[in-house]
Amino acid sequence: MKQGKTQATRPANRLFYDAFVGSPIGIAVEDLEGRLLFVNPALCTLLGFSEEEMRKKHCVEFSPPEDAEKDWACFEQLRAGSINRYQLDKRFFRRDGSLIWGRLRISRSNSRPCSLVVAMVEDITERRTTQEDLLRHAAIVESSQDAIVSQSLQGVIRTWNSGARQMFGYTEEEAIGQPIFTFIPSELQDEENEIRKRLAAGERIENYETVRISKCDKSIYVAITVSPSDSKKGGSEFPPESVAIPPTDTAHR
Repeated sequence: MKQGKTQATRPANRLFYDAFVGSPIGIAVEDLEGRLLFVNPALCTLLGFSEEEMRKKHCVEFSPPEDAEKDWACFEQLRAGSINRYQLDKRFFRRDGSLIWGRLRISRSNSRPCSLVVAMVEDITERRTTQEDLLRHAAIVESSQDAIVSQSLQGVIRTWNSGARQMFGYTEEEAIGQPIFTFIPSELQDEENEIRKRLAAGERIENYETVRISKCDKSIYVAITVSPSDSKKGGSEFPPESVAIPPTDTAHR
């Protein structure tokens, strides 16, 4: 029986080993002191170190001090048994000195005869860069003195910046979800439908002079620039059918 049990476990061990080596996500096995015991090829490729080089380093040596400090604080909780897993987005040093962003997932295995820690690292550099670009873009839009509005091609308002609040008098809560025709005089709604057809064909409209209506029913003469926005370009958070409309108030011309 003992021999049969040993033979039965070998394929399972081999299966786990093959999964470890073949995983597209970086994996390391550490002891409770944070020393690397095993490292898979994906993690070596991600960070640019050989397995031998990585095994000579402590886990916190792969990140800047502020990131390493956060990681080690969680690791100590794991080691003390307060938690059995955690997740952290942090920066990692590559062998050439460059930095990448990784999503670190740590879990503790309480197998006998000793406890081990399994660390998995997923490269999220591109995702993180895209998020930072979106936040920067959103800050620029919000701080603009021009009214900048995004809407679907069905004419439903999706975003409404501070310039739009000042120009039209509607708060963001009041405007979002409303049809764009709320702000267009009835005699110009056919004109707006024509603009929408041109947008659907991918055309950009620049400095088109027209009229909009404020919350207090005041007519505002504006020059609008309208263009289709594709969310696939630059990872925009807006849906593909969005259009941006920054009008310039020309009421006092």
